[in-house]
Amino acid sequence: MERVLIAGSSRTPVGIYDGKLKDLKEEKLAVLAVRDLLDKTRLAGAHVDELIVGIAKQTSSPSNAARYIGLAAGLPEAVPAYTVQRQGASGLQAVANGFVKIRAGSAGVILAGGAESMSQIPYEIQDARYAFSPDKIVMDPIPAMVAGGQPEKQYGTLTIQGMNQAIAAAWGISPEAQEAYAAESMAKARRAAAEQALTPVEIKVKKARELVTADELYARPAVIAGAADAAAMCLLVSETAADQLGTPVLAEMVSIGVSAGSPAGPGMVGAAAIQKALEKAGKTPAEMDLIAINEACAAQALAAINAMGLSPQEAGEKINPYGGALATGNPWGAAGCVELHKLLCALKAQNGQWGLVVCGGEGGQAMAAVIKMCS
Repeated sequence: MERVLIAGSSRTPVGIYDGKLKDLKEEKLAVLAVRDLLDKTRLAGAHVDELIVGIAKQTSSPSNAARYIGLAAGLPEAVPAYTVQRQGASGLQAVANGFVKIRAGSAGVILAGGAESMSQIPYEIQDARYAFSPDKIVMDPIPAMVAGGQPEKQYGTLTIQGMNQAIAAAWGISPEAQEAYAAESMAKARRAAAEQALTPVEIKVKKARELVTADELYARPAVIAGAADAAAMCLLVSETAADQLGTPVLAEMVSIGVSAGSPAGPGMVGAAAIQKALEKAGKTPAEMDLIAINEACAAQALAAINAMGLSPQEAGEKINPYGGALATGNPWGAAGCVELHKLLCALKAQNGQWGLVVCGGEGGQAMAAVIKMCS
């Protein structure tokens, strides 16, 4: 089987909900990341075999956002593209799809990642297709994306807040521990603000133009990550294609782990995905130099850390060196690839070798991936 290598990654800043990036749709953000990534890797679009983009809230405009993104970014018309959905793990799923295809020898070069403009998600009017009247229900689909991830008759109405409480109760995680973890995430994000070369996003502020070059942080840390806006892309290449094209590579994607369990469960789903990815790589949590966790909520992140058996000192040194979603918000479809980009940047900066990224997907699912930096 082909080794799957990572030639580069790119991401926009993360914008908080109704923040600086609120006027830009996800496809606009993704186009910036695709163009930046191709520029950085000096790869011609004609060499791309496929574009895969994960988006959690897929609307009818554009109906296949990945195809729109490819054409708008200037990829040749002959490059196929498709959009995938695994809720908050959609971006990491897109990367996993590319990993599988290259591993099987069906492609040599794949652009994969995720995008989400949660500020742009439209409200929905239920049961209004055939007759509209004032009694029709206008629904905010963002909380509904959590509640609708599982049959309500079986699991009740779930919310992120409720799941955070359930995980905390199951693992004995106190509110004080959650607040301390969120504060540490914020502190790391502030310290790392200048350490990542992000794709600048130009926005209009009244009659002027402003370049957004850093993540937009909350005024104070939150134990529940709110909605956010961002895009992130990763360039995957086979070892054969890298040699033929002379493309420098950063890392190898070694393994993928996918898990599922009760949507209302005690937070073990992420731990199972981590275990599967590590077992396939023949590694343990202690052997990971850095670990990127998408922080949908503080209790979920702390439960994953506890399950890995890391000491508080190890966790402080290894987990999310650039902070996480509790500081910036959680851009669902982009989240997994945002964390992958952070992991690559941090490993390179710290001369680390082994890294792990994990991202939850609502409905009781999670994904993890192990990467190894190339010397």
